[in-house]
Amino acid sequence: MRFVRGGTARPAAVAVLAGSFNPPTVAHMALVRAAAFHADETVCVVPARLPHKEHHGASVEEHAHMLLDADPSLGFAVAISDGGLFLDIARECRAHYGEQIRLSFVCGRDAAERILDWDYG
Repeated sequence: MRFVRGGTARPAAVAVLAGSFNPPTVAHMALVRAAAFHADETVCVVPARLPHKEHHGASVEEHAHMLLDADPSLGFAVAISDGGLFLDIARECRAHYGEQIRLSFVCGRDAAERILDWDYG
């Protein structure tokens, strides 16, 4: 996991919002705002590999940098993950923040439906 912004604190609880953020939307920022009530730090993670769709348009780095301008007043961290599944991202977060970190994953309805309906093979 490579941080573009933040990730230097040692919080007890981190909320993770993973997505392509193509582009970052008002709904993404509403999720970040809501997550802030339940965690010490919120991190928006752009996976380098998406398991359910392809990146298009901007590069992974450009997607991460779009987040920097989305709503700086919210103070969320931005990172790029090598993995694409929540499990991969959780492992990278634990490696970065430490094994004792309490992780919560935040997602919108579309991602929640993919979690339930996706063919895990």
